[in-house]
Amino acid sequence: MFNVRLTILTLFLSPTVYLLGQNPNVIIPDSLKTRSFELLMSNFWDEYENTLTAETIAAAYNQKARGSNNKLELVRSFDLLARLYTEETNITYADSILLYSADLESSSYPSVGYSLKGYNYYSLGDYEKALDNYLKAYDSAKEKGNEYQLIEITQVIGALKNRWGNYEEALEIYKEHYGLLKSLDKAGTDYREDYLITLYNLSLSYQRNKKFDSSSIYIQKGIEESLEGRDSLFLIDFRHAEAVNLYLTSDFVAAQDAFLNLTSNANDTFKESITNYYLGQMAFKANNATLGIEYYQKVDSVFKINNEEYPELRNVYESLVTYFRQKSMPAKELDYIRQLLKVDSSLARNREYLNQTIIKKYETPELIEDQKNLIEELNGKNKRTSRMTYAFGASLIILFIPLVYFYRRSIVNARRFKELQSKREQHSEEISSHKNLITDEIEILIIQKLEKFEANLGFTDEDLSLNRLAKEIGSNSTYVSRVINDTKGKNFSNYINDLRIEHILKRLDEETILINYKIQSLGEEVGFKNSEAFSKAFFKYTQIKPSFYLKKLREQQNIRNT
Repeated sequence: MFNVRLTILTLFLSPTVYLLGQNPNVIIPDSLKTRSFELLMSNFWDEYENTLTAETIAAAYNQKARGSNNKLELVRSFDLLARLYTEETNITYADSILLYSADLESSSYPSVGYSLKGYNYYSLGDYEKALDNYLKAYDSAKEKGNEYQLIEITQVIGALKNRWGNYEEALEIYKEHYGLLKSLDKAGTDYREDYLITLYNLSLSYQRNKKFDSSSIYIQKGIEESLEGRDSLFLIDFRHAEAVNLYLTSDFVAAQDAFLNLTSNANDTFKESITNYYLGQMAFKANNATLGIEYYQKVDSVFKINNEEYPELRNVYESLVTYFRQKSMPAKELDYIRQLLKVDSSLARNREYLNQTIIKKYETPELIEDQKNLIEELNGKNKRTSRMTYAFGASLIILFIPLVYFYRRSIVNARRFKELQSKREQHSEEISSHKNLITDEIEILIIQKLEKFEANLGFTDEDLSLNRLAKEIGSNSTYVSRVINDTKGKNFSNYINDLRIEHILKRLDEETILINYKIQSLGEEVGFKNSEAFSKAFFKYTQIKPSFYLKKLREQQNIRNT
């Protein structure tokens, strides 16, 4: 139900942010300096697998572009350079593409820059920024009428939404995408691979939406197309999807045979992980816990190699923790608790933005405490005295879990409220510590206009957008976004939401009548269109729900009035 192919083809991923030159240690031979841009581009791709040679060619291209005063070729040079370094460096080059292509007459840029940033943020595990940038890439490609980019970017956006819980949205994206490819008759042309990818992702989306008959239809279409075109890797994908579909329709015997008969692909460890997950699930259903744990341990082995998490991975580690806890094997239990915390951290970081809900057997605070206790035990500081004591203690824990949970939650909320109140009392407007990093006159001007925007409470406009703010400031959205990120340390959306929440907190301090407002009304006061968006932003900023905060303020007012 998961293995989503996140397809990002190198033809449309081009890097960018203006670094002060490439690697200074690169020596450009005279033979490269006289070559044309076209030939250098061809040489780069011929030598792409040879990183050092490719870097030299890219550096030559960049130097030639600087000397020619050709902005398009300069952007293309960043494109080449950005394929050679770490994700962070590539993102920096991607920003250069955005900066230098803002007013460029090109059908490919700046969409390429946004796509490259999305790809690298995805590689870093920052799915929020990845999705944000792909959406910007889509808007840019649509504005420029770049059909090829639209096809590629749509695939990625659908994959991100599908993999992280927005199943219905992903399905609509893929259905529309499939219709586009069919109407353009792309199935037998250069877009054949896109057509197969779309068939595959459509089948997965139907699976996620529990429409298994529809999924089966597209799986069979994919198998037929793969066999006809002798696309062996795609055939593996569709066979895998077929096995998953059999499992999800409770045909476990056929599903097990299908999974065991799959052709392995050494380059697709993610699919190997999913296969072992389902085989483990079926082993548990057959009351063979030992075999199920063996499969789950294979899942763990894969995760330790590729670090590619998915929501169901949490279930794997919860089962491993439980199993070895019951077997009184603390070393193993500790190992899997650590893995579970690692998965939990990543899922929690991205779940809020991509709407993924996970049912947990173990809460993170308890896991951290268990980890601490196990470490002490393995060091000989906290030995269990007997199985009877352990069983008795476990019973007490189970008995008091609800009571402890609610007690701890009330204590945590109260502490957070006091901390927030203390901050409110000491609050004063702070000038960003990053300002001294800004030397560009345009950036300084944008900062000044942002200060005026904040002073005039422009952020309370519910129809505010990045493009609209950029027009009001007299700049472009790319540059304004960059300045906000650099000086505020957050993206545009978080910047506006934080301003709104800080403003309503200030007003609640000064206008006591507001504490009797409904949450919806408070949100509207500062530009939120609905209570859900306001509550989410409020909690993110304060770590307290607005309902609890208002309740405590009312209690304080009642005490003052008595």
